Amino acid sequence: MALVDGWEVLLTAERLGPAEADAFGTGRGAFFAALAPGERPERFETAGYRWALADAAAGVSAPEERAVLIAAGALGAAIALLARGTAGGRVSHRMRGVAVLEALALRAMRRGGRPLMEGRGASLAALRAAIFRS
Repeated sequence: MALVDGWEVLLTAERLGPAEADAFGTGRGAFFAALAPGERPERFETAGYRWALADAAAGVSAPEERAVLIAAGALGAAIALLARGTAGGRVSHRMRGVAVLEALALRAMRRGGRPLMEGRGASLAALRAAIFRS
């Protein structure tokens, strides 16, 4: 349900603001946590949150909406980590794909909301995340 709620916020909002971006990222992040039973759910929620907002930022056409999504991805995930008392960390070997998506999302946000696999460095970032799983 959280995944559906996240998409609903994004699709029905007249104007995409910080609250809408946060609700969207939270809804899609909950899906990542559901993929990893027996793992730390907050770690996967944060990764999903970052990935969802970076992916959305690459797809919007309005620069102001892109800026809102990037800010929410950078600040919102940091606040969530602090509130939960976690600092990210490595993921298990079987869940390294999540680490790859998160690394690509962080890279895309640093590059201003560009597509996740844009540029020659994207494959290197993915490889590094797959090897080190963080």
